[in-house]
Amino acid sequence: LLCDILWSDPRRDDEFAARRTTLASFDTNPTRGCSVVFGETAVDRFLRTNELLAMIRAHECQEAGLAQDFDDTVMPFESLGEHEILDGDDRVRKKLARVTTVFSAADYCGHHGNLGAVLLVAWDKACAVAYAARSDPKDFAVPPPTTNGELTAAAVLDAQAAVPWMPTTIA
Repeated sequence: LLCDILWSDPRRDDEFAARRTTLASFDTNPTRGCSVVFGETAVDRFLRTNELLAMIRAHECQEAGLAQDFDDTVMPFESLGEHEILDGDDRVRKKLARVTTVFSAADYCGHHGNLGAVLLVAWDKACAVAYAARSDPKDFAVPPPTTNGELTAAAVLDAQAAVPWMPTTIA
């Protein structure tokens, strides 16, 4: 169970969708060599059974720092800062997806070139900040304040203060 919680990933291709059954939507995980990949049917069942709106997960490197999979929820979503979070069609995302993967280590291991991200979720809104790797914590940019909603630049700054910079290269 612990292995599957840590290493299972959403499956993002049409081949898997065509093969899945209505009873289960899992398959072996060829990328990791362990655990499973899960599809939208599994997500639907999990969220409905547990009376949840969405699933927030980590432990999978994302080029944009954050990936959102499957259909949108009703919760408003906003990108803060200099990097916009886009959906699969390269449009600015306006709603939180049912599965969101957050990866905070920018330029993972010093050679992936990915952005890192922080996700803040309130009762009425979700906001994300994606950021590039910085060589110094004081280089980190603070996003501009939002005009609506409870998640403001101050809330994001508080989250960044907890983990403002993550060195991913060991010299």
